[in-house]
Amino acid sequence: MTYGIVGLGRFGSALAMDLASAGAEIVVMDKNEERVRTLREMTEHAYVVANLDKKTLIETVSRTVMSPSSALPNIWIHPY
Repeated sequence: MTYGIVGLGRFGSALAMDLASAGAEIVVMDKNEERVRTLREMTEHAYVVANLDKKTLIETVSRTVMSPSSALPNIWIHPY
């Protein structure tokens, strides 16, 4: 299973590290390049995104990790 973490603050970074250490495949995204760079050692799917809106997230996942047909139904964005 692949897990996506958007936002690599304290919680997101800790979650990503725990999942990767447990052998899970992770996809991480954040606006902060330094935070993303730290996680690149744990995944080849670590991306700096300038905009964290739903459209950008869907486009990034569908272009990089999975085929669009398999990725889109599994994306859930919390309504802020």
